Amino acid sequence: MSAKSELIKVLTNYRNAYEQVRAQIDQIRKNPDYTEEGKVNLIDPIVTNFVPSVDQARQAAAAVIQGALEALDSFGVVAGMTGGAHLRDAGYQAGLANVLHMLEIGALDADEVRRIAKEYEGDYAAIATMRKLCAGRGWAAAGIMDIFPKDTREHRRQVLLQLLRNIEQYINIAPLKSSGAVKAWNAANHGAPADIPKLLDGLVAFINNKLGDDLSMDE
Repeated sequence: MSAKSELIKVLTNYRNAYEQVRAQIDQIRKNPDYTEEGKVNLIDPIVTNFVPSVDQARQAAAAVIQGALEALDSFGVVAGMTGGAHLRDAGYQAGLANVLHMLEIGALDADEVRRIAKEYEGDYAAIATMRKLCAGRGWAAAGIMDIFPKDTREHRRQVLLQLLRNIEQYINIAPLKSSGAVKAWNAANHGAPADIPKLLDGLVAFINNKLGDDLSMDE
């Protein structure tokens, strides 16, 4: 299962569970046969018993995003590179050093640079070095400089961090652990629990429509 599918599954399952708890609470609140104290006594254990599900969902969603964040800077197989080369492989590094040397002395023509840039796509450090070595050679007009992929890791990192912040906000009833359940429920949901499913629906739609299987976002 891809990171995208796993995250959507966690959020959707939590949303459905949240709706069920909210429905139970609303049913009790609207029942005129209960006193206010009676309603509290019935609602309190419902919300308290829901806390483990909240924690589990938040931790599971955060783990998926943290994995995507770690992958941004990890070494290993780079999907866009020919043969799935390993960045720390000695042979790969030797080949890269040779390519950079030929670029430095001007031994490669424009067509060769286009091919090489494609082969090293995904190795952000190598691409950045190639871009510097090719700058100022009059290739800009020919579109050569445009073939070097931009390093989008920082943009992707910010998207993932914002996603993590949203999840921590939407999947959070932490006050339940230290105060009365009913009051905490209202406080954690800003007095409007019905908004949480809508927020989660929007989050799932964003992930589904804007992010790739590895939670990457196209520029």
